[in-house]
Amino acid sequence: MRRLAKSTRYFRCALAALFIGQSLVHAQLSGNGNFVVPLSDPMVSLRAPVLTNGQVQLTLNGEVGVSYVIESSPDFVNWTPVATNSDSGATRTITLDAGAAHYYRASRAPLPLAIFALAARGNIALLGNGQTTDSFNSSDPASSTNGQYEKTKALTNGAVASAAGMVFLGNHLVGGDLYIGPAATISSNTLTHQVLGTIHTNATVAFPDAALPNVSWLNAPISDSVHDFTTNGYYLVNDSSNLVVEPGVTAVLNVTTTPTFQSLVKIHGGVTNSGTAYIFLNGCTNAYVYRNLADDASNRAKNLCYIGLPSLISVLVVDLSTNIPCVIYAPSASATINGGGLSDNFIGSLTLGSLQMNGHYQFHFDEDLLTNGPCR
Repeated sequence: MRRLAKSTRYFRCALAALFIGQSLVHAQLSGNGNFVVPLSDPMVSLRAPVLTNGQVQLTLNGEVGVSYVIESSPDFVNWTPVATNSDSGATRTITLDAGAAHYYRASRAPLPLAIFALAARGNIALLGNGQTTDSFNSSDPASSTNGQYEKTKALTNGAVASAAGMVFLGNHLVGGDLYIGPAATISSNTLTHQVLGTIHTNATVAFPDAALPNVSWLNAPISDSVHDFTTNGYYLVNDSSNLVVEPGVTAVLNVTTTPTFQSLVKIHGGVTNSGTAYIFLNGCTNAYVYRNLADDASNRAKNLCYIGLPSLISVLVVDLSTNIPCVIYAPSASATINGGGLSDNFIGSLTLGSLQMNGHYQFHFDEDLLTNGPCR
């Protein structure tokens, strides 16, 4: 079960004073959806409360479709849930009996980090042709084969999103919905029939910067120029040696290699006992991102997650002559993908600052990430 990861906004009702804070709880290390990536949360706010006739009216701005718990406290120490709001809109009005409480805050449970096949803060330019996105579920035999993508079982939840850029689809098809933020636009050359789902304009999408977990980091073990992780933990990596994660092990890596990250990654264990790597790219400006090169790789996106901090400005996805199953969350970095063929697939979820794709690459969102992937 996932532990609560609260994103909170506070008010003292009597003084109408705003207090803003955030806390994130890290669950025990696991490759099954219990790891929380620290992010700021610009999507949650409480406006100044209004006190009338013994009732408090709060206005909550949050994410569409997300439930929030309203908690109250008389002393800013002891908090009691007083309401749960599950309205579907981004802005909700909540009315409560004032009681003896002086402070209010909104919190939410953990949300999936990866919810789109392809997303960007800025521009998305898909040059070339073909069906760009669709989805499948690696944990459901009805929509995968032995946990792997199969075109005949594909689903239509390969959503694409831009928060504040231009979206150009070229001759590509989006097998899912298209989300356009208030500051984003759709190219006039993009036709509505290229989106098989719904086009959502003025969508409340945001891709805040990631931060390092607030933990004590161990020096990464090294032997013969290889970091071999045999025990769950948080490790510091300050070179470009290759990374090996043994079966059943979850390794969270703080990679400080500069200026370029280009380590090869091998995560062992197959489908039944795969290791998992959460790779925080911290300090490097460029990164070469490889698939899991182990002979017994699970080939599931949830087992290899690259998380770019704000210093990362460029991503090169390597080896797209075959499937690359992983999660990439690097909302400050840009990427250009060249060449390609109909057999080239990115499997999982890709979030960048901007993307230009030249060729026939296809993005298959793994819906298993919604329940068993990293959280925020």
